[in-house]
Amino acid sequence: MKLKYKRINRSVITYQSGDDQEALILAKLGMSNAAIRARTSLSDGQITYRLHKAKNVEENRFGYRTEFRNGVSPLALDLIKDLHAVLAADIKRNVVPRITHPEPQTINIK
Repeated sequence: MKLKYKRINRSVITYQSGDDQEALILAKLGMSNAAIRARTSLSDGQITYRLHKAKNVEENRFGYRTEFRNGVSPLALDLIKDLHAVLAADIKRNVVPRITHPEPQTINIK
């Protein structure tokens, strides 16, 4: 007797739209699984699986988040170039005026 098999309804990951694409975009921006989970309906396992598959397709050696954190991904390099002047101005406006140096101490040498 031949057994009848029921086809499992599986989704195909294409990264063209929806949560699959959103997970990849957020990972390329260095977001954690918790941040991706909050913005999509994917679980940790689903996020990891999608990022692993995309990494293999793009032949990305280190992973999207690692490259972003290390500042070597194309997106990170573009962000650094575009935001460098803005952040330097922010530092001069908000950090530099608040720096206090200790008063020099003098002692009597006999």
